[in-house]
Amino acid sequence: GFDFLEVTALRRGQASAPLRVRIDNYPRARDVGGQAGIDALLFPKLFVDEAAQRLIVTGTDVFQSPTARVCNLDGSNCTARAIDAGLGPSSASKISFFNSGTPEPTEVSAAFDAVGRRLFATTTSLVPNRLGGRLIVCNVDTWLCFERPAPQVGPSTIIVPPTPTVPELRLVETAGSGLFGQGSATVLSCDPNNATPCTSHPLPAGAK
Repeated sequence: GFDFLEVTALRRGQASAPLRVRIDNYPRARDVGGQAGIDALLFPKLFVDEAAQRLIVTGTDVFQSPTARVCNLDGSNCTARAIDAGLGPSSASKISFFNSGTPEPTEVSAAFDAVGRRLFATTTSLVPNRLGGRLIVCNVDTWLCFERPAPQVGPSTIIVPPTPTVPELRLVETAGSGLFGQGSATVLSCDPNNATPCTSHPLPAGAK
């Protein structure tokens, strides 16, 4: 450990005894997966909700569904939150060409909109009638979520939350994503407030 010396400002002519505080630099780990690995969190991403003084950790669960953990700032007292918008198992899955075409869990892209109090996530789904890229929008105060089709999106999608000057949600997808791990460079413009379809804007050839 180390000694930390705190200096206090006083009126002119006064003096104070130094306050010596014992601190250390040991890292501390918290398990946010929960239930001895049964509820494991794959591909975690961490966001700080400053307004609510909590952590939000997103990822993929063992059922291959998008999920989140809401925790204290020190990682304690985590609560599991479903962010699959009712899609269920296999809503964060893709076909593996290297494992006889069997489904495997895939990463969930996510972004936190602190001003709008929303969590945005993109995933690739193998759920019947919900195949392919999906956009999920969740209210982080009520944890009510809705989802919509979002072709071309996948684990490498860059999510740009809306701003006061740009009210649309932007999804930037590069080649190499989608249901089968393939896709083209595309920008999707989406209304963050409802489940209307997103508008696709393919990038010009050679765009970086």
